[in-house]
Amino acid sequence: MTDLQIFESLCDIIARQAEVIKTLVTQLQELDAITDETADSLYELEVDFEAVTGDPDLYENES
Repeated sequence: MTDLQIFESLCDIIARQAEVIKTLVTQLQELDAITDETADSLYELEVDFEAVTGDPDLYENES
C-alpha cells in the first residue's frame, strides 16, 4: 500500500467518523428536546396526594 493510499484510507475513515459524530449530536439534541418537553409536562402536573395515597397530610409531612 502506498503512502497516498494510506492517506486516502485515513481520510475516508475520518470522514465516516465525522458523519457518525454528526448523527450522534443530532440525536442527542433531539433527545434533549424530548426530555425538556417531558420535564415541562411533569412540572405542570397537579397531583392530588390525598387521592393518590389516601393520606391528606402526606405532602405537608415531607417538607
